[in-house]
Amino acid sequence: MSVLRLRATLLVLIAALLAGAAGLLLSLRLNGPGPLAPLLMQSRFGTWLLERVIAPAPPPGRHVSGVGENVADLALPDLDGHLKRLGDWRGRTLIVNVWASWCEPCRTEVPLLASFAAQQGGSGAQVIGIAQDDLPAIRRFLQRTSVNYPVLVDGTQGRAGLRLGNPLGALPYSVRISADGRLLQRKLGPFASTAELQDWANRPEQPGR
Repeated sequence: MSVLRLRATLLVLIAALLAGAAGLLLSLRLNGPGPLAPLLMQSRFGTWLLERVIAPAPPPGRHVSGVGENVADLALPDLDGHLKRLGDWRGRTLIVNVWASWCEPCRTEVPLLASFAAQQGGSGAQVIGIAQDDLPAIRRFLQRTSVNYPVLVDGTQGRAGLRLGNPLGALPYSVRISADGRLLQRKLGPFASTAELQDWANRPEQPGR
């Protein structure tokens, strides 16, 4: 094969690959990443794709927290209607889990979070659930499932998840927040086991992830 013919073939292949990649990104933007989202969020490049290319732009005036940034001191009602702030637990590492009663992976994950919370005692990480749901549905779920950590109510709009760095709005979604209020890690999708959650919660800080 001549050099010119080889070059032409390579150009055609490159063009086809670029067209395929553009088509895939357009499909992800229009239809959402679906089950690919948790996989993409495991890497820096994948997270960049999700946030900058695939995810819709946040509404005006809404900030999506990034890793390493200070997290806004969210204020949400608890199950009894009392307003609570994330800052109320300042001084402890927070594991914040955004979930909903209609989300099957969320329902499966809640007992794992409760088991992890039971291991922490009074000085370990503090688990906090933020329910992206209406209060009657939350109460019905909690009547069947024992939870030993605070649950705050965000309603059905999902504003807290967005502010905690989840522009896609997919559930379940968890973040680790340092004792001084910085966003350390994010995880989209459920933990498979308490051991996986324990490993995730104890990872060294990784700037830029």
